Amino acid sequence: MKRVPILMYHSIADVPGHRNSVPPDVFQHQMELLWRAGYKTVSVIQLIDTINRGFDLPDKPVVITFDDGYEDNYTHAMPIMAAFDFHGTVFPIANWVGLMNDFEVKPNNPRCRMMNWDQLQMWLADGMELGSHTCSHADLTHIGLSELEDELYISRETFQQNLGFPPETLCYPYGRHNRLVRRTAAEAGYRGALAIFDGVKFAGMNPYALPRIQITAKDVGLGFLRKIGPMHRWLTLGRSLERKLKMRR
Repeated sequence: MKRVPILMYHSIADVPGHRNSVPPDVFQHQMELLWRAGYKTVSVIQLIDTINRGFDLPDKPVVITFDDGYEDNYTHAMPIMAAFDFHGTVFPIANWVGLMNDFEVKPNNPRCRMMNWDQLQMWLADGMELGSHTCSHADLTHIGLSELEDELYISRETFQQNLGFPPETLCYPYGRHNRLVRRTAAEAGYRGALAIFDGVKFAGMNPYALPRIQITAKDVGLGFLRKIGPMHRWLTLGRSLERKLKMRR
C-alpha cells in the first residue's frame, strides 16, 4: 500500500519561539489546504486495519495526530477540524491528564494545561480518537523491562478506569523505540504504535513503527502540501540518516 501521511502536532497555540506549537490561524490555514486539496482524514486504527487486513481507505487519506494532550487541542484544534469535517487522534500522557505540562521543562517551553478527563470524554463524543502516550512520557528505550511494562500496561488501565476503554494505539515518547519496546507494546494489547522517523521502514509500513511528519508553524502554502505529499517518504529517510550521524559523533 502507498504510505499514508501521518501529521504530528503538539500544542495549537500562539507561542513565539516554541517549535512544538502551531498558532490556531496557521493550523486553520493548514486544514483548509488539506480540505481544498481533497484530503480525507482517517483514524490511526483505520490505518492499522488497512495495513493488517487490507481495508479500503478513501482517496487522499491523511492522519492528524496530537502528542501529549494539550488543552488547546480541545479548545482550538477540535473546532477548526470540525469545520472541515476532519477528525484527529490525541495521545495524552496518563499521569498528566488535567495538569500543567511540567513533565518536560525546556527553554521556550511554556507551562500549559493538559486536557482533563471531561474534555477527553467530549473529544471522543465528537468522533475523535484517543491513544496512549504512556504514563509519564519516559524514553522507553532507556528504562528497564519492569518500568517499561508499567508505562505501557498501567497507562491502558488508567484510561480504562477514567474513559471506559483501553486505548488500542500507542505513541512513543520522543519517537523512540526498539525491538523490546515494540514487542512489549504488542503484548500489552496495543494494535499499533506511532514513531517519528527513527527505526521506520522506508518501503511499506510497520504498524508498530509508523512514521510521522512533524508539522510546524512554518509549514504554509505549497510548502505544506509538498511536505505531506510523495516527498515525505524521502524527508523521513533524510531525518533518520541525520539522527544516526548525530548519534555517532
